[in-house]
Amino acid sequence: HEDLDFLRFAKTKGLKLAVDVFINPATDRMMIREESSFPLPANLYSQAAVQKQLELWGETAALADLLLCPSEWVAEGVKELTPQHANKIRLVPYGCSINYGGRSNQPQLGKILFAGQDVVRKGLEHLALAATLLRKQESKAVVQVAGSLPANITNHPLCKDLEFIGRLNSDEMKAAFLCADAFVLPSLSEGFAGVVAEATMAGCPVIVTREAGSPIVHEREGLIVPSRDPEALASAIKRLVSDRTFRNACSRHCLEQTTFYSEASWSQRLIQALLT
Repeated sequence: HEDLDFLRFAKTKGLKLAVDVFINPATDRMMIREESSFPLPANLYSQAAVQKQLELWGETAALADLLLCPSEWVAEGVKELTPQHANKIRLVPYGCSINYGGRSNQPQLGKILFAGQDVVRKGLEHLALAATLLRKQESKAVVQVAGSLPANITNHPLCKDLEFIGRLNSDEMKAAFLCADAFVLPSLSEGFAGVVAEATMAGCPVIVTREAGSPIVHEREGLIVPSRDPEALASAIKRLVSDRTFRNACSRHCLEQTTFYSEASWSQRLIQALLT
């Protein structure tokens, strides 16, 4: 619902409107429910803001001629909130502009990377519980968390088995993707998680939920696990760390997807959506 004033103006001029729905529009509503039982101090969402967001989304969906959705997960949110506008949906997965300069992933055994700051939406609670399970199982996995997070999160007892490495700049994130054994994002809602695409472009296997909105195929570029399931998450991490043949095959499959994420491929998908 961003730039809604402009959309209203453009509609009065008879223009066709294509709106990029970059995240599932039901996300904030879901997160209000999630935060009510969240064990970490977050308070990122307010009921009043969520209600206003839903009103603005409804007007945006009505004004739009096309609703460009980067993933099936986003399309599901559109259908849930505004089923009367489902016919406007066009699936257009994003691309990725990251450039590794010809380098590819050279993994450090057991180094598992996560990146994100919205601890509720990104599923940090479930990652923390998975890390504790892995520690109890004496796994070689070490789960590193990149991102600027407050001390009341990083020092919370629930997070005792996570290694917080702070905010990384773009070059440092590239280096992290290039040496990680796997990248994990147990997100509860995204649009199209850019960090997953960046990991894939590096040849770093990924562990994601379907709610991450990534065009990952289970057991091709990595593993898809149920959301809110620390046991499944720990099992997936353990599998990639222990089964090197499988892990390395996932890495190769990641690199085979670079054409899909290219600007040229993304342009093709976008133009096709606008013309149909």
